[in-house]
Amino acid sequence: MDRVISFTSFVVALAALVIAVMAWRRPFPADPTAIPTFGRALEPVNLDDPKVANAFFGFLRDNAGRKILLYVGMGKDCINSENFSGPTNSDGLTDVLYVPKRPDNERAFGIEYQHGVYLLRGYFANSGVVGLYQGQLVHRLTPLSDDEAVN
Repeated sequence: MDRVISFTSFVVALAALVIAVMAWRRPFPADPTAIPTFGRALEPVNLDDPKVANAFFGFLRDNAGRKILLYVGMGKDCINSENFSGPTNSDGLTDVLYVPKRPDNERAFGIEYQHGVYLLRGYFANSGVVGLYQGQLVHRLTPLSDDEAVN
């Protein structure tokens, strides 16, 4: 009888160990509070390449209605005033990026010009596609300050 109890105790302890190891090694769920990011802090992604620009606009479509963090550069020939025109997509439409200025908040930069390249650095509120005008899909990004991004 003592052997049966010892064997049963051993099996239960072994099962508990296996379950604990499996629980320890499981992948963690995605963090729902993580802010989607495109590019890296000291190495901004250059949108002059059409494949990269299409990936960028796909990222904007996938994360419409969310706060996003961008590290993106554009050549000065790709931009006029406040708009960046991307390549024509497979539907024959051109993706256009609209970034309005924020006079109400000096710490929300938006588009910056440095060393011959326009940069989108920092947090933005991604409104998604706000309109379709004459074959152009307009994506609106509103610059956010660091304080606005974490609230």
